[in-house]
Amino acid sequence: MAAESNIYLPRLLSRLRADEPFAPSMRDELKLLREEIRENICLLLNSRSRPEKDDLQNDAQLYYSVLGMGLSDVCGCTHSAMRIEAIKKEIKEQIVHFEPRLDPASVAVSLKRERGRQSELELYISATINLPEIQEQMEMAFTLDLETGIPSLV
Repeated sequence: MAAESNIYLPRLLSRLRADEPFAPSMRDELKLLREEIRENICLLLNSRSRPEKDDLQNDAQLYYSVLGMGLSDVCGCTHSAMRIEAIKKEIKEQIVHFEPRLDPASVAVSLKRERGRQSELELYISATINLPEIQEQMEMAFTLDLETGIPSLV
């Protein structure tokens, strides 16, 4: 019975909610998996209301629980090199801890460029999907407006 509890059921919740819950082809499965991961990362990027590490007494278990899901508020922050590095590091940490279908060692967040407006950053995320029978590279780009704190996919 213990061995059965480790069975990975890809996209189980999505299939249960879908109009046609039967297993799609492997190509369709990979496409849907990528979409789900992208949606989860978008949820992470758009989540803001949470306590800071100091508010949780720097307890790693609390910080990486649901209480710690989401980014610190970047609304109105400056875009100094140090601040941009801190934002990139925080995004990477969030993805590593809250998107388990990606290989943590492969997650990379880089600054693609500063957009036309001084307060917009275009960031690039790359990682490897790491599931049984699926080892695929995944990439996505998004902009982060430092005045409003709103991210959007490119």
